[in-house]
Amino acid sequence: MVTGVADFPFTRQYRGTLPYLYFLEQQVLWGMGPPLGVLALLGLFWVIGRVLRRRAVTGEYVILAWLILYFGPTGLFLAKFMRYMAPVTPLLVLFEAGMVAHHGASNLLESEGGARRDSGRRFITLRGIAGGLALLGAVIWALAFVNGVYGAEHPWVTASRWVYQNIPDGACIAAEHWEEGFPQSLPEPGMSPGARGYRQPLLPMYEEDTPEKFQIIKETLKHCDYLVLASNRLWRTIPRLPQRYPMSVRYYEALFNGELGFEQMYTWSTSPRLGPLIIDDRAADESFTVYDHPRPIIFRKTRQLSDAEWEQILGGLWEKAVSGYVGPPPALAWLRKTFQIGWMTSTSVEQAPERRKSLLLDMPVDELPVLNDFRWNTWANNSAALAIICWWLAVQCLGWLAWPIARQVLGNLSDQGYLLAKTLGWLLVGYGVWMLSSLRVLPYALPTIGVWIAVLLAVSTWLFWRDRQAMRGLLGRQWRLILWGEGVFTLAFLYFVGLRLLNPDLWQPWNGGEKMLEIGFLNAIVKSAYMPPYDPYFAGGYINYYYYGLFLVGILIKLTGIQPTVAFNLAVPLLAGLTAANVFCLAYHLAVSIDAGPRRGANLCTQCEGPLPMRPLIAGLLAVLLVMFIGNLAGFRQLVRYLEDAGGSDFATGLPLVGETMRALTGLWRVLFEGMRLPPYSFWDPTRVIPDTINEFPYFSFLFADLHPHLIAMPFAVLALALIYGLLVNGTARHDPLVGISEEWGRSNPVEHLWRAGVRVVRVLLGGSVTIWLMLAFCLGALAATNTWDLPTYTGLATLAFWLALYRAHRASTDEQRTRGQWVSQPVGRLIRAAGFGIVTLATGYLLYLPFFIFYQPLDVGIGLVRDKTDLGLFLWIWGLFLFVGFSYLIVNTVRPRSRLWGARWVSLWLRRWNVAPRLPRLINQMTVTAMPGKVTLLWLIVVVLVLAVMLWVLGYRVIALLLPAASLALILLLRSELSDGESFASLLLFGSLLILLGVEIFYLRDFLGGSSYYRMNTLFKFYIQSWVLAGVATATLLPGLWERIANWQRAHWIPAWKTLMIGLLVASLVYPVFGTRTRVLDRFDDPPPVGTLDGMVYMTTGKLHWPHSNVIELKYDYDAIRWLQEHIVGTPVLAEAKIGYYREGGMRVSSYTGLPMPLGGLHQNEQRWPEQIGQRDGLYMEFWNTADPERAWELIQQLRISYIYLGQLERTLYDPEIAQSVEGWGVSFLDPAGYGKFDTLRAQGRLELVYENPRTRIYRVITAR
Repeated sequence: MVTGVADFPFTRQYRGTLPYLYFLEQQVLWGMGPPLGVLALLGLFWVIGRVLRRRAVTGEYVILAWLILYFGPTGLFLAKFMRYMAPVTPLLVLFEAGMVAHHGASNLLESEGGARRDSGRRFITLRGIAGGLALLGAVIWALAFVNGVYGAEHPWVTASRWVYQNIPDGACIAAEHWEEGFPQSLPEPGMSPGARGYRQPLLPMYEEDTPEKFQIIKETLKHCDYLVLASNRLWRTIPRLPQRYPMSVRYYEALFNGELGFEQMYTWSTSPRLGPLIIDDRAADESFTVYDHPRPIIFRKTRQLSDAEWEQILGGLWEKAVSGYVGPPPALAWLRKTFQIGWMTSTSVEQAPERRKSLLLDMPVDELPVLNDFRWNTWANNSAALAIICWWLAVQCLGWLAWPIARQVLGNLSDQGYLLAKTLGWLLVGYGVWMLSSLRVLPYALPTIGVWIAVLLAVSTWLFWRDRQAMRGLLGRQWRLILWGEGVFTLAFLYFVGLRLLNPDLWQPWNGGEKMLEIGFLNAIVKSAYMPPYDPYFAGGYINYYYYGLFLVGILIKLTGIQPTVAFNLAVPLLAGLTAANVFCLAYHLAVSIDAGPRRGANLCTQCEGPLPMRPLIAGLLAVLLVMFIGNLAGFRQLVRYLEDAGGSDFATGLPLVGETMRALTGLWRVLFEGMRLPPYSFWDPTRVIPDTINEFPYFSFLFADLHPHLIAMPFAVLALALIYGLLVNGTARHDPLVGISEEWGRSNPVEHLWRAGVRVVRVLLGGSVTIWLMLAFCLGALAATNTWDLPTYTGLATLAFWLALYRAHRASTDEQRTRGQWVSQPVGRLIRAAGFGIVTLATGYLLYLPFFIFYQPLDVGIGLVRDKTDLGLFLWIWGLFLFVGFSYLIVNTVRPRSRLWGARWVSLWLRRWNVAPRLPRLINQMTVTAMPGKVTLLWLIVVVLVLAVMLWVLGYRVIALLLPAASLALILLLRSELSDGESFASLLLFGSLLILLGVEIFYLRDFLGGSSYYRMNTLFKFYIQSWVLAGVATATLLPGLWERIANWQRAHWIPAWKTLMIGLLVASLVYPVFGTRTRVLDRFDDPPPVGTLDGMVYMTTGKLHWPHSNVIELKYDYDAIRWLQEHIVGTPVLAEAKIGYYREGGMRVSSYTGLPMPLGGLHQNEQRWPEQIGQRDGLYMEFWNTADPERAWELIQQLRISYIYLGQLERTLYDPEIAQSVEGWGVSFLDPAGYGKFDTLRAQGRLELVYENPRTRIYRVITAR
């Protein structure tokens, strides 16, 4: 009711009312009265001002906190009954009293100077007058209600008595439903409707406007002589919804102006009154008057209308009515839909059809422009070596092309963006081509790519010529770093290319993943002239998915001419190589900054001349290892269990880990020296640690090699991190953002001042980093279109980094600069600026990729509350290594903070001197020079966090209990101004990683799995990857310094244990890539083709699918048929193949490998399209396969615009009745055997032509015009 999702008649009065303002208007004008209400509002604003200026006292904070917590959500309610304000009213009065009685004016009297003393006296006089008027007004207001309303007879009683005295017995008195009975029964004799014999038909005015409702109104009023409106409940509410009630609105209008033949003969009200003062409250909220002083109106018929007159007044108006229309969604309903709380909430599917996106192309799919420019490189398609070289060289050229541009935004890095230029260049080329094709200026074709590359080349050439001296000098100084970066990129690329050479298969029936879907989308994208691309699994629709990453892959496909089934196996290694190079670059430069110390804003190019510094190099390589090449500890646990089983020992002890270790060592002995063989290592299980979820990590993603959006987005996400770091460095180095906007006020003419103010607003908002900000918004927009799940994380990190830059600049600024920028030097001002930055950045990214968002329609969106408790042990098997390093860093920097920040000192002393806790406040004040503002608040927050963590631990929420204090401590340590930019950013990454892990334990993002036990599967899947990247970079950056610091810790006997555990965890994390890689590359069909090709279709030449049961489907026949289609069919004609899934059955294979659209795919379409679209298409398509009537089949061919029909082994299997009976209950839609013969009949009729045939496959072409 309060959200407005449900449609109740008694809340329709609030449709279209403004959140918050309607509550305040009603409370001020009627609930409290204007004198008291206006002053109470001023008191509220007065307290808010005191809070912003940090002058409020504790009581004001407490009351304001309650008002925010209560009125914040309540003000958004659709149902705005005035009684909801009862908890607020007395607190507003308190604020009013506080404002009036505030002693601040007294301080004016004590100040020097007669003028100020006189001003103070005048202020006190005005204050007393205002308070007196408010008090007097409140008394008069209350007395008016007591006298006029509660001291008088209820209007319904008075009006009922009038009815009994003036309306004859047996009269017909029409009334409205949803009203109290009227006239009412009174205690006097004969004073009841029954005693008088009144007939009282009801008018259903809240019902929808229909011809039936019109007849009821007309017939009722034709047979009644009187009409009663007992209150304004209906006649004031219904006009709020004219779209829903056009006839009813006209009815009331005609009633009141006499067109219906009724005149008003009586009305009565008991308005609030006191002496000559009468308060007309008819405009008040319905609930304010309808119960204790309604205004009944009685009409008397003066003439009878004819049917023609009724038709003239109301006839046909119901045709304009929008049934069920309730206006725009209320604020709370919109928020609930956007940030859905709970797991059974509404989705976009519930939108009104007219407000939905069609998800359909604007022309038939088989009439789209023909493109065939994506497999022109015959040599590379026939040679894996040439394909690898062409692909690698294309990306290198894009990097060289973009480097002069990258220097403009990443000039604060040692290599000035060289290593990141590959990713940026790919993004820049792709964006220009995508925008041109999305706006339909130029098609997505090879010439368009060439034109856009030429434009970028011209820009880069000019920039290079302008900066040629600096760039040559940089290459001379930083060639070692560039070679290291190129080596990391190339080696990572070649490593994963090697894995794809060992297993290039794009499908297999037990661990095939979603490659079938992705290669289908990729084929459709490269064959689409304009964006969005057509959907290969729903002929006539466009891809309603974040397809942009696959579009970028298509750019390289068209540039190199390598066919998609080969390019797929090059794209995954390329993304791995770019991610490795970007991670290396970012961690290296963070470590360089840490080594340089807190010299902010300095260009780091001069700090790396000669041999590369060792610690940054170690940090960069370690980041590549931690992000890209390790697994979680669950991989080690699996090996230990295998060894325990192999050992066969029953050794047991109560000591933790001792029993497992001894049993595993026994098994290891038997494996090494007795020839015992371990079972095959499962590369899959370590990614499914927490039940019903996916717990992937980057190495698995690149090893498994699904070209999934999260994998494509990874190098661009690290590029975004580098841009965010640049934002932090630039924002910290500049003090300009602290300059107040109004500094030049009055020193120039209005036009000049306006111009200066505008320039200053931009500088204040962006901190002088316009170029980095614009590139960051560009990159975030790309992430949103590539993998939308990344957007909240990296936008949040950018906003936090901007806030951190403001904070650090404030701490580093002088007192004079703080005075000039007084507003932005306040915590609230910094928060507002950071929030504004985040909003503007998000909006800019949205606008830059607007063509994508115009068409993209997520069907299930929102936020839900997690209803499960993650087992702490399972959680640690995933995150043990990173948590160990992260917690070590937090503890070391807490126990020995090396900071004069008051909060860090307090926590440190509390941990080290807990035995003298009562003396800690005095000790801290003596030992710290700079006190952190808000000491008491910080103390209370720390206590609350610790108490909450203990409570959560007791209640079983142990992961949250572990992460909450850690994230809080990370935030406190993040505020240390003594940190270098690199360590500050690494700490921010650590905090962000912990915050993500904490967040997904409380919330989940809703998707199509929301109603099942897998409801948070994708949430953990997507956000765990993000957290892994952040934690990997942070750990690699901080670990060398942490190791050195711990090693220098004197008289610490635990240091060897810590080092041993650190090394042990790292070695345990390497178990997965050592053992899991082998089982993954061998995870193929029983008789795989020879190693050496990158063509992902070649597995079909030898593969045999056993489905269902022992039924054998030889894939080589499908391979030959699909190759024929690839070579002979151009354009996008619709091809009909069996509608069945691909995970186990191998469905959708023809459409996927050719890109030819099929009427309806067997998987995922219900996640991307409206239910009615799927339901209708599914019915038609299944009827096409099942019907035995050739004429009906022909009609369906025309309706579905089918041009080719594919009958392979899978289709024949689905028509086999014996097989269908053997797998009954599997949920597979088998086909009616009688429907198989129609194809021969249609061929005999000349409507189908057999264009391809092999022993197991036929392809028919539809030859008769539609």
